[in-house]
Amino acid sequence: MTHSRSAAALARTTVVLLAALVLAGCGSDDSPQPSSRGGGEQLTVTETDFELDPADARLDRSGSVAIEVVNDGKAPHALALEIGGDRPSTGTIDPGKIATLKADLEPGRYTWYCPVANHRALGMTGTLTVGGDAGGNESEPSAPASPGGGGY
Repeated sequence: MTHSRSAAALARTTVVLLAALVLAGCGSDDSPQPSSRGGGEQLTVTETDFELDPADARLDRSGSVAIEVVNDGKAPHALALEIGGDRPSTGTIDPGKIATLKADLEPGRYTWYCPVANHRALGMTGTLTVGGDAGGNESEPSAPASPGGGGY
C-alpha cells in the first residue's frame, strides 16, 4: 500500500508543478514592445549571432525598466547598457537562456551592446531611447532650417 501512496503523491506533485509552469507562461509577451508592468516598463531584446532585435528601441516613460534578454544565438552573449560612467550588464547568457537587466533610467538616449569578446564590433549594438523626445532626436532637426540653406 505504501508504494501506491508514494505513486499517488508523486502524481499529484507532478500535476501541481505542471499547472504552475503553465500558469507562469500565461501572459508572457515575446514581442520587443514595451509594456507596463508593476509601475515600470519591460522590454524584450533577442540576441542572435551577431545582432540585437530590436537594435533600436523606445520606452515612453523614464524610471524603472526591466530588459528581458533572450539568447537565441549559438554563442554566449550578454547585454550591457551605458548609463553615464556606469555599465550595468546581465553577465554572460548561455545559448537558449534568458536574463534580465534592471535599471532606473532618466529621459535620454542610451547605448546598449553585447560586451562579450568582439560582439559589439560585429554589430551587436543599438540605442535605447527613453521618455518623450528624450532630449531631442538626432534624426530630427532641433530648429527649422533657414530658407536658402545658409542661415549665417
